[in-house]
Amino acid sequence: MHEVVTQSWAAVEIDRQGLRILDDAACNELLGSVRLGRIALTNGALPVILPVAFGRIENDLVFNVGPGILARAAAAEHIVCFQTDWADDDLRSAWSVSAIGRLSVITQPAKLQRAAQLDLGKWSTTDGSFLRLEPHFLSGRSRE
Repeated sequence: MHEVVTQSWAAVEIDRQGLRILDDAACNELLGSVRLGRIALTNGALPVILPVAFGRIENDLVFNVGPGILARAAAAEHIVCFQTDWADDDLRSAWSVSAIGRLSVITQPAKLQRAAQLDLGKWSTTDGSFLRLEPHFLSGRSRE
């Protein structure tokens, strides 16, 4: 499945496509470096992928969304997949990070206040709810 390449400073796992497998620490660091991602979920038994602006409160991913599919999924506490990535113009260097977890509406006043301070660039043009995704599973790959 995974080939392990040993370097003098660390062991690096490489997947079958030759991409470096990122550990949780690297995934978390990369999640802090970008502001736009996508959430994949189902709506009426059909797959949907929606762009979202996001920020972080501790390990949680935080979104400000208007009424709609994401707000309904959070109210029902659906399990979703979040993904973000980066690549240079010629694709010689790139990374991708995914997080799977339960989407929920932020209701605690202290967390709402912190979410409002994130100054999230909204993808939606209407005010709505602050949502959180607590990642239960992180995975990432990079090409260098």
